[in-house]
Amino acid sequence: MVEKNQPIWFSVFKANPSRLDAHCAEALGVSRADIKRLIETSDVLLNNSPCKPSVRVKTGDEVSIALVAHSTTPQVSRAQRIGDQIIANEWAISIVHDDHDVMVINKPFGLLVHAASNNAGHNVVAMLIDAGVPLAMGQQHRPGIVHRLDQFTEGLMIIAKTQAAVDGVHHQFKCRQVTKHYYAVLKGVPASLEGVIDRPIGRDASIRARKSCHHFIEGTQKDAITLYKVRHQWSNGCFVDVDIKTGRTHQIRVHFASLNCPVLGDSLYSNQPKKSVGYLLQSYYLSFSHPTTNEPLEFKLPVSDRLKKYAGQTNDGKDTNQHR
Repeated sequence: MVEKNQPIWFSVFKANPSRLDAHCAEALGVSRADIKRLIETSDVLLNNSPCKPSVRVKTGDEVSIALVAHSTTPQVSRAQRIGDQIIANEWAISIVHDDHDVMVINKPFGLLVHAASNNAGHNVVAMLIDAGVPLAMGQQHRPGIVHRLDQFTEGLMIIAKTQAAVDGVHHQFKCRQVTKHYYAVLKGVPASLEGVIDRPIGRDASIRARKSCHHFIEGTQKDAITLYKVRHQWSNGCFVDVDIKTGRTHQIRVHFASLNCPVLGDSLYSNQPKKSVGYLLQSYYLSFSHPTTNEPLEFKLPVSDRLKKYAGQTNDGKDTNQHR
């Protein structure tokens, strides 16, 4: 049985024209063959008209897609918005802020931001689209994405609903006008309980999935700055408050691994075994200016249940931290 969802639409913003099938496949994280089948059955419309997979799309074009769930694909329930939650199967995305241009969500740990070749289940982008949230084309032609969180990093994340939001928030990230703070649990304690890690990060020369401060491919490195302060410590670990001044892929994980204090549970950057709860990172604070009104926006989350036992807090929430 084939089930067609409500059509989704997005505008094209590309410097160079590209094939419709290639553009849609890249944008939605699905195979080009699947998109081609949808185009051939008129489930993809370009400017409200049927077209061929080879037609070139350009900036200003409007694309609508009626996604089809085939019986050969994993059977996952459609996401739906219920109050301030977007829910599908075991996943629940909390909506912290929502207006015409931007949405701020609390991403749960374990949920991918966008589709991946090795994971055909739910992801943030698919859930938002399924729930009817309008998304502008963002980072790397992915709807709504102006920055990302790693799979097992939970917490605050900005979603762009309009092109004005994409452009405005992207400009703020580029000019380092967005403030992002994280909580991290480390295996080990840094020699300095407060400090700055200023080490460039590039593609690891040996392991494709990794980034590195020391063994990167020359020419791929970019400056990366991380500020941290230990808030609570014990014999073989600590709970730290992190302020990243740049937003490099895996930045916090790479920087603390370079201090021989990897994020607890991070099997990619240490020899720790994989755990179902993953590595312990939370994006807890976010501030930026609204992209159209310029209004200051500020959001803060409490320490998550996953990290709370490491944060020096009692069960009633009282803070017992010794390092301030």
